[in-house]
Amino acid sequence: MAARSRWILAALSCLLSANAYAVDPPAKAGEILITELLAEPKQVADYYGEWFELVNVSGRTLDLNGVSIRDKDGEEIQINTSAPTNVRYFAAGDRLVFGVLSDTTRNGNIPVDYVYDFTNYKLDKTGDEIYVYYGALLIDAVVWDSTWGLTDGYATQLSPTVTSEWANGLDVNWCDASTFISPKGIYGTPGAVNTACPGGDVDGDGDGFTPNEGDCDDNDPYVNTGTIDGGDASERFGALDDDADCDGVRDDGLTDDDDDGWTETEGDCDDADDYIGPTSSEGRVANGIDDDCDCYIDDLDLDNDGVTELAADRYDPGIFSTVSDPSEGFCADSALGDCDDNNEDILPGATEIPYDGVDNDCNGEDLCDVDDDGYDAEVCGGDDCDDEDDQIRPGLPDADAPIDGKDNDCDGVVDVYDQDGDGFGMYEGDCDDLNAEVSPNADEQCGDTSDNNCDGLYNEDCAEDALGGGAQGSSLLCGPAAPAAGGLAWALAAAFGLARRRRLETR
Repeated sequence: MAARSRWILAALSCLLSANAYAVDPPAKAGEILITELLAEPKQVADYYGEWFELVNVSGRTLDLNGVSIRDKDGEEIQINTSAPTNVRYFAAGDRLVFGVLSDTTRNGNIPVDYVYDFTNYKLDKTGDEIYVYYGALLIDAVVWDSTWGLTDGYATQLSPTVTSEWANGLDVNWCDASTFISPKGIYGTPGAVNTACPGGDVDGDGDGFTPNEGDCDDNDPYVNTGTIDGGDASERFGALDDDADCDGVRDDGLTDDDDDGWTETEGDCDDADDYIGPTSSEGRVANGIDDDCDCYIDDLDLDNDGVTELAADRYDPGIFSTVSDPSEGFCADSALGDCDDNNEDILPGATEIPYDGVDNDCNGEDLCDVDDDGYDAEVCGGDDCDDEDDQIRPGLPDADAPIDGKDNDCDGVVDVYDQDGDGFGMYEGDCDDLNAEVSPNADEQCGDTSDNNCDGLYNEDCAEDALGGGAQGSSLLCGPAAPAAGGLAWALAAAFGLARRRRLETR
């Protein structure tokens, strides 16, 4: 009996020894993610308090012997057989905290799993890199610069909804930690699940999914949990040709997961159910499922005449499936927003063609203001006479622009320039564009012979002798202006004519 017990103990010892671990090293990018880092502890010295965190998202235990953490300057942390067992054999779902000091009384109360030499590896908050390599295989990388705005005393953390190595390289998915670590007052979640980032409930790119709902790139409307992942679909929508559906698996839209003969990119709208696919039948009983993946839920042929009951009413918004259309990746009137499901060139994110009268990108309108100056082009019924130049538009008077050979204000006249700087050009009513005291806005001055307000008269409404006012261009006698060469003769003739008229009137 004693011998048998010793054998059992020996067997258990063997199973529990490091040499008995049946694990493999990382095999592909994304199996390990960088999820948190503190580059400027503030409350403690850098050489005590810098740290970063890795998470194993591979779904299996990894042997980290031969894994290195580097930056572009040649600084490096090398993991080898001397690493603690819990570090070398990195269990699925576990988190490892790498720090420069394990003493929690001096490092800000941070639980460190692996201590590295501060002289060999440092983090710079204004700009630095963390690369995780296994040999020549780049498993994950985070590269930041000053635009990320790392805050002193706050760990920078990855949104907990991000599960892929390309998405954790986007600054939109990182934020300051909000969990307080006493007693030093550092913020972070080392060794624990990260808290949600502020604004995670806001759909920043308008694709119908928020970061808290799993959108791993909320700046790109073609990356979300409703996108078909892989192959032509990702390419077509402008998404990364890897994990556009944010599930942490690259190109899984190309695989037939349920063995029904159809992949997601081929039109399978539920690749986890072999009863759902493009060749399946909706059946004769409503079940609330789009069984045949045609984007319509329960479009049943109840009378077996070959026509579904919804065929005549296929645009009722209450019957649309939210799964992806096999031809485009979007269903009509679904949360994903296809505004014309009969035309494969019209879908959210398509290139908008100006002035064609078609809403190509499903944003609710045709593109009519190409230069984004607030005025639609004339071809769209607007009044912008040059929709490729935002400095040419109604409301931008030629008087405010230099002489440039252009009709800057779209009034049909080129270069109506304000020469005297009074705010009016010749074609804007200035009757003397060399005199700043004369313009349509000026007050009429009495006692001169100028039409100060450009209304065609001078000295109107003035308490002057009648001979002191009249039409602009008249003499003091209110007659037509005399030619300069014959001024005296003209005046005498006018006086003679006036005297003769008075004699006739007294007869």
